Amino acid sequence: MLNIPSARLTIPKVTAGEIVREKLIDAVLNSPEKIVYIHAGAGYGKTTLMSQVANSIKNVVWLSLDSENDVFTFINTICMAIKKVFPEFDFSD
Repeated sequence: MLNIPSARLTIPKVTAGEIVREKLIDAVLNSPEKIVYIHAGAGYGKTTLMSQVANSIKNVVWLSLDSENDVFTFINTICMAIKKVFPEFDFSD
């Protein structure tokens, strides 16, 4: 596997003074969909929102994506993120 910086696999900590958007957090947590896609420009609070969601539930796999990565790197990074949360998961098969 590749050497991925641990910061890309770590949920950002909620900091004092952050705006908590309860309606958006509830919308994500109560979505009937298994995947939620959030798209907005820089500075709109995407990471803040998702870190608040992720810090409020268990067994969350966090992955910060980089536009420079290829598919191989993406798949390996997902595997590393899953392994961090579920160390017993076996990718050998």
